[in-house]
Amino acid sequence: MDKLVVRAQKGDKAAENQLFRSLRVRLHRFVKHKIQNEDDVQDLVQEVCQTVAEKYMAEDFHTSFYAWAYEITKNKLGNYFMREARLSGRVKQLEEESEEVAVRSPNFELKLTTMECLELIARQNKRFIDILHLRIMGESDEEVCGRLRISLGNLRTIRSRGLSQLEKCVDAGGVAT
Repeated sequence: MDKLVVRAQKGDKAAENQLFRSLRVRLHRFVKHKIQNEDDVQDLVQEVCQTVAEKYMAEDFHTSFYAWAYEITKNKLGNYFMREARLSGRVKQLEEESEEVAVRSPNFELKLTTMECLELIARQNKRFIDILHLRIMGESDEEVCGRLRISLGNLRTIRSRGLSQLEKCVDAGGVAT
């Protein structure tokens, strides 16, 4: 593998493609043992590969390339679990706020169903909830992409999936689909 890394660092695109295909497979297996949600696994692996791609050319590897990439992965996993812990707190806060609104709201049932659906979706698609939260806080798509370190295309895909999940769940009366 070290020869492959050296060739890739010298500009050999075929070697670089082979290196990142191999890295993606290894990282996917590793991350899948830590995170159960496949969308989150793919997002995290993409994030790691993006970071590795940005930095590996300038790196002088005293350890193996894969050990270096795994260190990046461990840091990203730590960030993921911190984000997940914060998300859990936000869902509880939203639940409390929805209970306060219940007394004043004519569409309480719809709001309650929506909150239940958001909680269900938060367990499966945390990126969507993060995107939704940041947009509600007034951030633009570009700012959200920067904060979550995702491309605009990924943001749109995640948002589309999440909105579809939300719509199906609300239509089903709060039952996860």
